[in-house]
Amino acid sequence: MERHFQHTLPALAPSNDHLRCAILALSARQQELKRPANPTDRSLALYQEAVRLLLPDLASRSTAAVASCVILSVLETLSCSPEARHRHLDACASFMGAVGINGFVSGVNQALFWCLARTDVCGALLSAPTLAVSTWSQSNTDDDVRMHQSTNCTGWANYAVHLTARVLNLLSSQTTNRRDLAFRTRWLRLWKHLCDWQERRPAPFRSMSSTTTNVPFPTVVFSNPAATSATQLYHTASVLMLQHQSTEVTLPKTHTALWHARQICAISISNDHHGAWMNAVQPLLVAGRCIRHPAEHKAILDVLQRIEKETGCETKSRQEDLRSFWSGVED
Repeated sequence: MERHFQHTLPALAPSNDHLRCAILALSARQQELKRPANPTDRSLALYQEAVRLLLPDLASRSTAAVASCVILSVLETLSCSPEARHRHLDACASFMGAVGINGFVSGVNQALFWCLARTDVCGALLSAPTLAVSTWSQSNTDDDVRMHQSTNCTGWANYAVHLTARVLNLLSSQTTNRRDLAFRTRWLRLWKHLCDWQERRPAPFRSMSSTTTNVPFPTVVFSNPAATSATQLYHTASVLMLQHQSTEVTLPKTHTALWHARQICAISISNDHHGAWMNAVQPLLVAGRCIRHPAEHKAILDVLQRIEKETGCETKSRQEDLRSFWSGVED
């Protein structure tokens, strides 16, 4: 799998000062979050300098300018309120659209698009009412499916993001009446695409090891972080779909929302790649709302605490959300 953020963008940084500052700002912010006792002025100063240097270069529509926008948007997700995050993502998505970047371009531009898309989806799983990246949400589902299915493993991971975005769009639409024929038709088509994703996924996206004897969750190990994150998104989308299934829709024998939720938790506990963990917080929140046993609650909170401690990704608010939800259910 290509690693543009690891290899391509650092090579562009020496000749693009705004990109260099954006990369350093994100790195500094992560270190500040991992070590709360440290001062936070370094990341802010680097962020402000990156913005100052970037503004005159936006008209160039260069890859470096787009990369700086995306990296700063990711930084803002670590520091801003949900409302502010959504504004930043929307602005970055608009810039990408103006430049002509979508999910089916190639190379580093494709990686930048799907980084923003994944960030957008994770935000939408928490609180955003709509998705900022309109490039995918206004196109034809079946056409997109054909394009995704002709790609490599990286494309298959992006396909999981695309399908999750479709689910969020469906559930946030104005017509979510489960008895509505149009809603049921869209629901069934989307469910079929989710099932196809699971059945047709390439070999690197299948778990290397899976056991059901571990308590409180099974062990599900993947060979690479792309498969880890993509499979978690598949299970997250499945949970949301099953929670909004019409009583008039009958499916063949299928796994329950609880089974999918347990898989989400198992994957986070079994795979500790930091990149995958950064994408796991929102799926764990969705899954946690399906879980009822106290031992399982503790395991979820433990992995969220590990994620924050080791990656700097803030999870305390998600832990509090789950504790509040579980308390309300018990009452």
